[in-house]
Amino acid sequence: MIVHRALRYPLIVGLTLLTVAVFHYFTDRHAEHERGEHQVKLGDDPHRDAIAHEWQRAIIGRT
Repeated sequence: MIVHRALRYPLIVGLTLLTVAVFHYFTDRHAEHERGEHQVKLGDDPHRDAIAHEWQRAIIGRT
């Protein structure tokens, strides 16, 4: 791949930063999953709980 000399280092820096950002995003998501922070807590929002209950009834009713 031939890259113009003026673009070579900004391209390398940009790809490196992108790689670090993606790695950080996925490791942070994994840590949240391990701590259980990704789960929705029931009782926090009555409206959301009512919607979740309706979805559960709809899913269970179909099976």
